[in-house]
Amino acid sequence: MTAWAVAFCLALPLNLAAAERTDAHTDTLTPDAGLSLPQVIAAAMSRHPDRELPQAATREAEALSRRGDALLAAPPAAAVTAWSDRPTNDRGANEVEAGLELPLWRPGERATARDLARHAGAEARASREGFVLTVAGEIRSSLWDLALARTRLQLARATLADAEQRVTAVAKRVEQGDLAQADLLLARNDLLAQRRQRIEAETELMHARRSYRILTGLDRYPQDFTEQRVDQTGITASHPLLAVYRDRISRARDATSTARLEAAGRPTLFVGSRHDRGNRGESYTDSIAVGINLPFGGLAHRDAAAASAAREVTDLQAARDRRQRELQTQLHEIDHRIEQLAASLPLAEEQSRIARRQLEMAELAFAHNEMDLIDLLKLRSSARETQQAVAEIRIEQQRVIALYNQTVGVTP
Repeated sequence: MTAWAVAFCLALPLNLAAAERTDAHTDTLTPDAGLSLPQVIAAAMSRHPDRELPQAATREAEALSRRGDALLAAPPAAAVTAWSDRPTNDRGANEVEAGLELPLWRPGERATARDLARHAGAEARASREGFVLTVAGEIRSSLWDLALARTRLQLARATLADAEQRVTAVAKRVEQGDLAQADLLLARNDLLAQRRQRIEAETELMHARRSYRILTGLDRYPQDFTEQRVDQTGITASHPLLAVYRDRISRARDATSTARLEAAGRPTLFVGSRHDRGNRGESYTDSIAVGINLPFGGLAHRDAAAASAAREVTDLQAARDRRQRELQTQLHEIDHRIEQLAASLPLAEEQSRIARRQLEMAELAFAHNEMDLIDLLKLRSSARETQQAVAEIRIEQQRVIALYNQTVGVTP
């Protein structure tokens, strides 16, 4: 029975190596020293679901600008009117009137329309900056998820290799009668646990790679994408996510003035001609007609239209204040997180050094039969956890720096 157990345990590393080769096809991303973070963001923008929104906002601003420069306030209309007494006394009276109705700008309305177009253009530019920042945040998150998954897989593979060597060494000592069969089973169980850890780490890395490929369409990632913390301590009004609200509020105020003017009615100029006669014995007379239509009153209608538009201004101001508060709260939390990681790293490094030293002493004791295998495995697990904690804290430090820059509105 001991011989079969030893043979099975010696075959395990070969099976694990075969599994390693089977999973190698998932490694489809390669580091590229010539690829920069802005290039990755540009690639992600070209395939992002919201990529058409900034262009649509720009086209809207251009259309509003053309309307503000138009000669008339609205499209002109043709008007034709005909009179005849044929259905009544049939004396031959006929009259035909034809002309154009030309909508005119009310005082101040054209200037308001031009302001609306100008603020719409500013909103379109701010929307693009906000779009770039949003995509940059997605790329930052994806890259650091990828880095964390790669680090965890490296540690899992190193731990697995150590467990394989442990099984081989224990199997030899069992065969020599130096250790009991229970120790071999314990080493095998630990090996299987490490294999499961490696599979989970590979799955996590595969998901991170897939997410990155979906975002960017690239099979490469920047070899170095670390960032320096920007010298900015707060959320400013120029933040892309707040600048959008600033221009939207200005545009909504222009829309309020426009709604009030439009609700008051639009003056129209009529220019036309008349062709008429009184009866069959008379000749036709041609005349020119010029008229103007001036609406008046309508205070209730103007106030109702302006109140509806003004409500949108209030809603936008509230949304802007909520977003600013969220950004300030998030920045405050990131500041504390940076301080916490800076204080935790030396402690974790010291824990890792102590754990490694304890493991070295335990290895020596186990080699001289002065320690049980189960105690050795516990110390090895503790050393692995402290080593992983140090690696993850270092990655988290770089991640929160990128998140800090993202929060204050800085694009790489």
